[in-house]
Amino acid sequence: MNAFEFTYSGNTDLKQFLEDVQNCENEVWFETAQGDQLSLKSTLCQFILMSLSEHPESLSGAKVKGVGAHDREILSQYEKTI
Repeated sequence: MNAFEFTYSGNTDLKQFLEDVQNCENEVWFETAQGDQLSLKSTLCQFILMSLSEHPESLSGAKVKGVGAHDREILSQYEKTI
């Protein structure tokens, strides 16, 4: 399986993002710029991410990580573009 990593766009519907994560076949990780990692299939980590969204600066520079072409395809719409 191919691993993927991309910078989270930050200007998306976070609820929809988390719903799309649930459709992924494999684990998906959210890594803050400070290096904190949240497993997005975990309900507790989803609550933490939702609380972080109250402070958008805390999501700046965050990465989304996972494996598999299927999961990459599902989440590609949340990738930050230049």
